Amino acid sequence: MIHSDKNKHSKSAQDKLLFAALELFAKNGFDGTSTREICKKAGVNISLIPYYFGGKEGLFHASVKMLAEFVLEQMNPVLQKIDNVQNNTKKENILLLHSLIERFAEFILNVNLPKTVILLIIREQLEPSPAFEILYNTTMKHVYGAFKKLVAAILNIDESEPEVTYRTTTIAGQMLSFRIVKQATLRSLGKDEYTNEDIRAIKQIIISNTNAILKLDGEF
Repeated sequence: MIHSDKNKHSKSAQDKLLFAALELFAKNGFDGTSTREICKKAGVNISLIPYYFGGKEGLFHASVKMLAEFVLEQMNPVLQKIDNVQNNTKKENILLLHSLIERFAEFILNVNLPKTVILLIIREQLEPSPAFEILYNTTMKHVYGAFKKLVAAILNIDESEPEVTYRTTTIAGQMLSFRIVKQATLRSLGKDEYTNEDIRAIKQIIISNTNAILKLDGEF
């Protein structure tokens, strides 16, 4: 679980380094973050970075892996239900897709989700480092793959078709946009934070849009 800074006092030195590194790497990037800054934020001796992680790069990779495993843990309740979709009816796959959308949206829009999570994911998309492979292989390919598998089954086309990827990215992008342009959205709503009512409405709109993207409005 990703915790906030206020809980750091209860963590081990290793955990303190991981959480401090995750925040600083997300904010400033790998090159823009020094080991001295990380240790100052974590409140530990700089010698512990080579001791635990072998150096700055090892700490970076370990912090990204921690983030990736956290995201996967949040999505697993739905991902575990998506296996051999070819044995499902079209309606069953549509319902699974709706469940996946709801779970992903709830995770992305959760007011308690540290901005560090989104910042690092966005940074690795815009400027991928070697750590992107960790993020992708640990989490992204499983979540994105589940969306693709369901989209392909619902459309009854091969998962390798570019259309499946395009439609999947369009669907996932709806949810991410409500986090990426969160402040503009809240300002337009005249609010300081998303409410439970907002999140329910957003999920329903995304599901409705997804049905239109997959041309399902006339049948579901």
